[in-house]
Amino acid sequence: MLFLIGHLNQVEEMVRQEFMPHIRERERALIGGFGDVGLSAYHELTSLGIECIAIDRKKHGITQVIGHTEDETTLLEAHIRDAKYFIVALNDDALNIFTTLIAKNLNPEIRILARANEPESVHKLYRAGADYVALLPSIGGQIIGGVVLSAIVHVILNLPDGKIVVRKSVGDGTGNNIGGLERKTGVRIIGIEGEARSVVKPQPHEMLMRGDAIIAVGNPTDIKELMRII
Repeated sequence: MLFLIGHLNQVEEMVRQEFMPHIRERERALIGGFGDVGLSAYHELTSLGIECIAIDRKKHGITQVIGHTEDETTLLEAHIRDAKYFIVALNDDALNIFTTLIAKNLNPEIRILARANEPESVHKLYRAGADYVALLPSIGGQIIGGVVLSAIVHVILNLPDGKIVVRKSVGDGTGNNIGGLERKTGVRIIGIEGEARSVVKPQPHEMLMRGDAIIAVGNPTDIKELMRII
C-alpha cells in the first residue's frame, strides 16, 4: 500500500508516469464472470487504456471468450499467459477459489483481484494465490458507515489490519497537543490540515488551532475515543 503526500499536480504526474500503461506497453486484463462487478471492472479498466478480455459462460455484448473461468482450456484461449491482471468476479466463492488456483498455475506472475461473497472465503482466496480480495458485504458496510459518519468524521481508508485512516475537524479540541491526544486515545496522528498550514508527521508538542483538521490512524475503539475528545 502506497501513501502519497504532495501537491495534486505532482501526485497526478507521478501516478501517470509510474502506473498508467503506455501505448507501447499495452497491458491486458482478464475478467472472469460478467455480472455487475465484472461489468463495472471492465468499464473502469478500459477507460484507463487497459485491454480487457471478458470470460463468461453466457454470451454478452462484449464477451470475447465463452466458457467457464475454472477451465484451463478457456483461460488459455483468453491468453492468460500474456495477461497482467485477472479480475475473478464470479458469484460463487468455490469457483473463485478454484479459478484463482488454476490461473496462478498457468501464469505465476499474474496479479489476481478476487471477489468474495462470504467472510470465510477471504483467507482461502489469499491461500489460493489472490493478491487482493474484495469482500462485497464488508465493502457495502464500509460505504454505508462512511455516509452516516460523514458529518462527524471522514473515513479516508480502511486498512487490511482492521485499522482506519480518518480526517476529523478539531472542533472543541482546540488547545490539545499531538502527543497528548495520541497518549489519551491510542491513535497515531500523521497530519494536520489548517486554514494556513499543512503539517506532515507533526511533532508531539504541536498544538491544534481553530480551523484545524487532523489525519489519524487507529482501530475503531481508538478513533471513537478521539471523536469523543475533539
